[in-house]
Amino acid sequence: MTLSVDQENTDDMALISAIAAGHRDSFEVFYRRHRNTVYRFAWAMSRSVPVAEDATQDTFVMVIEHASRFDRKRGQVLSWLFGCARNKVVDRLRHLPVDDSAVETVESGELHSTDVETDADRMSQRLHRAVTFLPLPFREVIVLCDLQEFSYADAAVILDCPVGTVRSRLARGRLQLRRWLDRESENGKTSSGQTATLQLSGAQVR
Repeated sequence: MTLSVDQENTDDMALISAIAAGHRDSFEVFYRRHRNTVYRFAWAMSRSVPVAEDATQDTFVMVIEHASRFDRKRGQVLSWLFGCARNKVVDRLRHLPVDDSAVETVESGELHSTDVETDADRMSQRLHRAVTFLPLPFREVIVLCDLQEFSYADAAVILDCPVGTVRSRLARGRLQLRRWLDRESENGKTSSGQTATLQLSGAQVR
């Protein structure tokens, strides 16, 4: 079977069906469409370029191997894809020490393209770094809902947990972020007033 319409405009559901049938061109379109988003998710979870690269590669290998298992009754293709990515990132993180040596502080060109670092850039970097030190259950909901802007319902599908659990973890994660940033400010690592309001997409950490 060959897709009869322009594959670049084909929806994800049709691409997954074609991938399950063994069509390489469809996989290449799907990979190009979602590779950067999956990489950014993996990097935000780990702040490690090697972890993000390996987890991204593993995720798309899983797409090839398990596309036929996708069940549209359980949610959208993107939720399934990020569920795969989340599992691969968690597998990688289990083998990392929990300290600064495990954190790659230099962002890739895909994630940081400006030559002049502004106060907003520095604040964003501190916030992303703080996310990395959250316990994993809080970290993943912050990344999914605040950085990737998934709905609570979609995050619940990705994490295979109730929506109420997503809401609870998100509130507790944001509270821990605020406390971490307050401590950093008290230790003199930020300028006065810079941590008053930091924003993660639509959510604010005050």
